[in-house]
Amino acid sequence: MAKLATFTNKIDKDVRDKFRNFCDEKGYKIHKLLERAMLDEMRIVELKEDSFNFESAFDNFEEKLKSAKGFSEVTGKKIPSKPKTTAKK
Repeated sequence: MAKLATFTNKIDKDVRDKFRNFCDEKGYKIHKLLERAMLDEMRIVELKEDSFNFESAFDNFEEKLKSAKGFSEVTGKKIPSKPKTTAKK
C-alpha cells in the first residue's frame, strides 16, 4: 500500500470549487486526480528540458560535423585523404 502524506497549498477559491465540482460530476477522487496532474506536469517539464538539451547537443553536433576535424572528433573516424593522382601523358 502506498504511503500517504498531507499536502497543504493555498489556491484560488473559484478554482478549488470548479475542481471539486468537476471531480464530483466525473466521479474522480480529488487526491487521485491531483496526484496524476502533478506527476503529468513533472513529466512534461522534464521532457521539455530533455528536448532542449537534445536540441542544444544536436546543434553543437551539426557544427562539429561541418569540419573534417570535428567529424573525426564526433565519430572517432578519420576522413581518408584524396589519393594523389599522377598526370598521364
